[in-house]
Amino acid sequence: MNCSEPIEKAHSKVEVELGNFQERIRMCVVQCENDVRDQFNPQTTEAEAMKFRGQYDACVMKCADKHIGLLPQLLQRLKDSLKHC
Repeated sequence: MNCSEPIEKAHSKVEVELGNFQERIRMCVVQCENDVRDQFNPQTTEAEAMKFRGQYDACVMKCADKHIGLLPQLLQRLKDSLKHC
């Protein structure tokens, strides 16, 4: 066994977990964009656009809060996974 093999294996596991986590955040934000975009039409006023921007911002914050709340589970999965490297 190569000396660096366990480190490379651990690094790969961390990259996969973090990549999945980032992708979930990205998908949540894309859903926020889609939800707001669906409300726009050619007659959308500036006031409505500002309201939609507020809805988008609130949605993104909700995504962030949700995923911040998932960090303890992510850390536990990483710890459990790294024990087996």
